[in-house]
Amino acid sequence: METPPDASEITSRLPAAPALSASSGLYTIGIGGAVTTGYTNLNCKMSKLDWSPKGNYAVGAGDLKAPPILIDREKESCERINAKAPLRVLGWSHDSKAFLYQETNLIIGTGLYRYDIATHAVRLVAISSGAAVFVSDDQVLALGNSTLTFRKAQYAPDEPLPTEVALSSADGSATDVQRIGFEVTPATLAASSMTYTHETDSAAIATVSPMPTGPARHIVIYSVASKRAFLVAFGPVRGLATMSWSPQGHYLAIADGDAGKSALTIIVPPR
Repeated sequence: METPPDASEITSRLPAAPALSASSGLYTIGIGGAVTTGYTNLNCKMSKLDWSPKGNYAVGAGDLKAPPILIDREKESCERINAKAPLRVLGWSHDSKAFLYQETNLIIGTGLYRYDIATHAVRLVAISSGAAVFVSDDQVLALGNSTLTFRKAQYAPDEPLPTEVALSSADGSATDVQRIGFEVTPATLAASSMTYTHETDSAAIATVSPMPTGPARHIVIYSVASKRAFLVAFGPVRGLATMSWSPQGHYLAIADGDAGKSALTIIVPPR
């Protein structure tokens, strides 16, 4: 009886796989109706992509080997974004003409910016903040503090500051700043987040405040129309907190936890 070949012998009999040449481009798969595939050759290094609502643009976040880039599928082009990698895209305008991003390097005091694609203009929205959303194609709501500077954020990262929300237009004009009733620090402000629902014109904001008993997480609902803020959750920080609105904006889901305990909470925000 012939002894069956082992796995290494079988592998040695298989034809060699063709060598993959280095390529910089974008593969696309169409799933509407018949499945189609396409490839666009782009002269840029790829990294994690965040797509615009219409799918005509994408932002490459950048990494140790690739700079942040903006991809234009219609022009089949890409260009470098003058920012420190990696970026975190916080949101797109509904018309896909602008996006918000945060620099995520380890230096406290990094910025949150708005990028307008038509003009390539970059505008500072907030310092040391991770919370901003488009509430229309033009207006942006952001969490921060109007007196905070890059220098203050870097050299006094644990100094308490009043928490503020600001509503501003594309050019930074018509800025409406309001305090929402508690304090943050530049360090905790940088880890804040925000999610918005058009259905009820409301934003959910999560941030952390210094307290005598230790840092505490605040979750606030801010009504853009009435300019009123409601504290809906408060407690000790337990890992990261993520938030998501229901499709009609009637419910807010909050998930938080760490290696020891986690929880999912669904609330009906006040109106």
